[in-house]
Amino acid sequence: MPEDVDTYIRENRDRFTREAITRHLLETGFTPEEVEGGWTRAGPIERPPGLNMTTPVWIVFLLAVGGILVLTGLGLGGLGLLWLAVFGLVLAWPLAKLAAARPQTLDGAVRVVLGTVLLVLFVGVATLYGTCLAVVKLA
Repeated sequence: MPEDVDTYIRENRDRFTREAITRHLLETGFTPEEVEGGWTRAGPIERPPGLNMTTPVWIVFLLAVGGILVLTGLGLGGLGLLWLAVFGLVLAWPLAKLAAARPQTLDGAVRVVLGTVLLVLFVGVATLYGTCLAVVKLA
């Protein structure tokens, strides 16, 4: 049996729903007033602060992939597909890190998106150049 409503709520609210915790506390002998008071004292569940950057970062990536697919359809053939594969592999980890960023302000969010665009452009040009150079050397 929990000894303290407040402690029990704080320790378990990340793992169980409010309803499950409330039901358990009521079943163990606490009054509804004690349980509701515990929820009030526990305060809101803390969420990571900042803006969620997942969508903007992956939109930039998908636009770049779409551009590569358009170029592939316009005559790059196997070279374009190779470029797309290298591009995706090189960018997977840094874009995941950028998507996890949680800037506090709109200014910070703009920086993350601009950083993503610059990263995509740099990696795109570098992998295209490397791929073309490899194909030319093989020919």
